[in-house]
Amino acid sequence: MAANEKTQRHGGSNRTDNDPDIREGIAKFDGSFAPKARPSEPLSCPWYTNRDYLVGGWSDPSIWKAAFIEAVGTSGLIYVSGNISSTLLSYDTKQVGAYIGLSNVFLISIFIYATAATTGGHLNQMITFSAIFSGLCPISRGTIYICAQTLGAALGGGILTGVWGRARSIEQVL
Repeated sequence: MAANEKTQRHGGSNRTDNDPDIREGIAKFDGSFAPKARPSEPLSCPWYTNRDYLVGGWSDPSIWKAAFIEAVGTSGLIYVSGNISSTLLSYDTKQVGAYIGLSNVFLISIFIYATAATTGGHLNQMITFSAIFSGLCPISRGTIYICAQTLGAALGGGILTGVWGRARSIEQVL
């Protein structure tokens, strides 16, 4: 493949397939925290014996910024998903479960796409938990993300309760 074809394929930049950012598919732009979130090289020892993996990173501001984005993303996901589900439930159709499932597939895809470049797009405590134990996410980042996601989900549910009122909120849950 000629150098000119490579340049055109990568949006006109002079980057080639040997560039590690292209090979790994890492988003790099101002404001992106994702390159710091993913390990750039394999760990030399198991993650559970690496001291930096276990206790490092608590004071890194990029982790806290990314956690804030995770909280806002999770809050928005809960709020929009709750409103869509409530609207679909009011139609009294037999296929409501399928409609809610499809709407959540699209919502989760959109929210992950929106947050992936900055935080890794976890938006779910189980995804973060799995990333910690697979060695993809350090303990400090994962713990902060899980706390932020939980607070974001509670905030999204609280906003739904505030918008709908207590009686309608209880009716939708039951």
